[in-house]
Amino acid sequence: MNKCFYFFLFLSSFGFSQNLTLSQANHLASLPIKCLQQEYPNKLSQLLIDSTEIQSPKSLHPAFYGCFDWHS
Repeated sequence: MNKCFYFFLFLSSFGFSQNLTLSQANHLASLPIKCLQQEYPNKLSQLLIDSTEIQSPKSLHPAFYGCFDWHS
């Protein structure tokens, strides 16, 4: 069953390929650049054991502190 699913998924990817122009790529690349250095708003979603663990998003996650919705 899984092999069949993956086969059809792989096969269908050829029928729906998209062409990305340089202009479109530049536009998509510019979107996250605007907010990479924007630290707030931020939702950390972490458990704090005591007050010594309270830090800014930038110090906790230096690679991913900007862009509130970076994961999507």
